[in-house]
Parts: sequence; C-alpha cells; structure tokens
Amino acid sequence: MSLVALLICCSSAYGQRFGGIEIGAKGVKWVAIDLELGDLRNPVTIVASGDENTTLSALGGASFHPGALRATIQTVGDFYHHLHEALHVPDDQIFIVVSSGLPKAENLQALKDGIAEFTRHAVDVLSVEEEVRLGICGLCIQEQDRLGDALVIDVGSGNTKGGYLVPAAFKKREAITTFELPGTVTLTTAVQSIAADRHVDFCQASLEARHSVLEPSISHQLQRHEDLESRRLVYMNGGVVWALATFLHPEMLEYANVPLRLDELHQIRETLRSANGEYPPVDASLLSAAVTEEISRAKQVFTPENLMAGSEILCALGENLSFEDRAVYFVRNGRVAWLLGYVSAKGRESQVIR
Repeated sequence: MSLVALLICCSSAYGQRFGGIEIGAKGVKWVAIDLELGDLRNPVTIVASGDENTTLSALGGASFHPGALRATIQTVGDFYHHLHEALHVPDDQIFIVVSSGLPKAENLQALKDGIAEFTRHAVDVLSVEEEVRLGICGLCIQEQDRLGDALVIDVGSGNTKGGYLVPAAFKKREAITTFELPGTVTLTTAVQSIAADRHVDFCQASLEARHSVLEPSISHQLQRHEDLESRRLVYMNGGVVWALATFLHPEMLEYANVPLRLDELHQIRETLRSANGEYPPVDASLLSAAVTEEISRAKQVFTPENLMAGSEILCALGENLSFEDRAVYFVRNGRVAWLLGYVSAKGRESQVIR
C-alpha cells in the first residue's frame, strides 16, 4: 500500500499517539501526534514538536565530524526519551528517520548503530522522492482535496526538494513528480569554494554560483518536468525559508501561512548583498518579545552567508517558476511537514497491520 493510500485509508474510530524523530543536515526534529483513524476531516492533531541544531552536515573528509555525530546521537536519544516518558508515546510507536539531504558519509552506519544503542530502534533512510511525497501529504493532511493542486518546495540545508502529485493517480507510486537542487549549506559551501578559488568576496561568488550551479540545475528540471509551472499553489518550507520570512514579515509571526512575493525576495537578497556580512535590519516598531526571540533563533541557526545563499535559491526558483503568477506561501508548520506525513503513514500502517 502506498504512503498516500495509507494517509487516506480509514480504520476503526479511535485515536493513537505516535512520535517521530527526523535527522537532517542541520539538526534533529521531533513531533508527537494524535492520529484519529476514523476521522477523515481532522485525522491528525500535533501534540508538540521541537528541534535542535546539531549540524551533522559538518564533515571531516568523507565522514561526519565526530563531535557532530556524538551530539546528534545524544540529541536523538534525548528526544526519544522525551517522547516516550513525558508525552507517553508507546515505544513501538516512535519512528526514527534520516532525511535525504543528509550527506552520504562513510560513517553513516556509526550514526545508525549509535542511535540503536540509545533507543533500540532501527533507522529508516528516505529517498528524495519519498521525502517529497511525504512533504506534500504532511502539508495537505487536513485538506486531502488539495493534494493535486500544490507544488511543494522544501529548501533544506543539504538539498532543496520539490514536487507534486498527479491528480489522476493519487494512489500510484509513479504519481509523484520530484526535483532536487542544492540546499542552503550545500550552496554556501560551493560559494565559499568559488570565493577562495577566484579571490572574490562572498557576494560576488554567490552571483557566480547562481549562474554556474543554480540556474543550470533549475533549467534542467524544467526541461524534464514541463508541467512544473502548471501548479498555481506553492507551499514553501525549510529552515532558511522560515528565517527569511521572519526577517521579511515579523508582524506575521502568528500566521500559519505567510505569503511570499517575488519582489520581496529580491528585496531581501539585495539587502543581504549590501549588508557586508551582517543580518538584515528589522523595523524596531515590530520587535515584540516574541519577534525578538524568533529572530535570535534564526541567527543561531543561519549565518548571514547562509541567508544570502538561501535568498539566491528562492529568487532563482521564483524567477524560473514565475512566482509572481502564483499563490506562494511559507507554511509555518512545514518544518515538520514530511515528518508529520511519515509518522502519520507509519501509524496508520501499524494499525492496519494489527
């Protein structure tokens, strides 16, 4: 049974609590949900979620850096025990999964073994296609009728993933169309390499990376998937989208969906280019305690160079995919979208099997 079919199938009318832990290039996330198997209108309630930055994308040669590896294993163990003990998620209803954006390091098995020692759980590793499918399902989990309308773009640290479902065949695996581009940290690293090789600053190197790395990748994807431009609804998620949306619209901190216009993305990119390695300014009149805390969190996760790289990715996507002609939103709960889709599907699968 496909993951989409699992998400829309119905069983007996009772709820179950499930939890999931996601290991990505920038850090570890967790989510706890109550899954109502008999309620198709409101099937999932997010109980709680959280994350911690462990930067497992930091490599020492072809392997994960030992410090980042240890920190990630410890964080997964801490989140596992929190889900089990504080949130009362049964041990066999906690699922641990690795993002497709995590570098394929030589010591990946050491990560799996370390997690198994802490949690006694096996670790699932997703493909890009699986992650995009789950992201779409997670974003549309309360509105299944929009599964075929939305183009989902997840700008992660290791890679940028995107895709959509073909309305005529929701239940078939081949119904998913996906694409993959560089992520925020990946592009930042490429820009730094260009800057060192060409003896130019980060801003100039980012322009060169846009032309040599980003635009050829996007052009290739458009040639492969001509109907990418047919989806009028675009859901954006990923850490750098959250950070840029926070700087652009601090007044929308409580909004579930934050509209993103292409001219705004151009504006913040130009601000970052001229900021000499500083963060973009925020109107002091909008700096409530909650906004100040959110901006502080964004600065802890992303450097100004990361934000500039992220803005290049968003602008390149916006220009090539004609964002000005679409409804484009940053989805605040999108940070756990594919994890939500994954846990929901695994939860339904376990109950169907039982």
